[in-house]
Amino acid sequence: MTTRQKEALSLALLLCTALSLPASGQGDDRITLRGNVRRIGNDPFTELVISDEEGQDWRLDEKSAALLLPFEQQRVTVTASVRQKEMILANGKKLATRKILYDLVLEENLTSPK
Repeated sequence: MTTRQKEALSLALLLCTALSLPASGQGDDRITLRGNVRRIGNDPFTELVISDEEGQDWRLDEKSAALLLPFEQQRVTVTASVRQKEMILANGKKLATRKILYDLVLEENLTSPK
């Protein structure tokens, strides 16, 4: 196989791989999650998260945060898609990857009486 053929094959494989990835480029999955809705940060830069039983904070996109705002400080079960966002500081230092929930559906409010 010539060098030109190898390059063409490599390019074709790269293109196929890129086309098979979701639009986010990070890989999206649908999950069911149970945890407490809570506010983190300092005013005026606060945001809602769901803290699961292992202590992991799952951030919410704007639409999901608006849906869960009435359930702040309550325990919920949700189903959502998750997107991972790599966080890198200006100096190049990598931080923990953020998990962001979107297309969220509230399955159950575990705090309120049934």
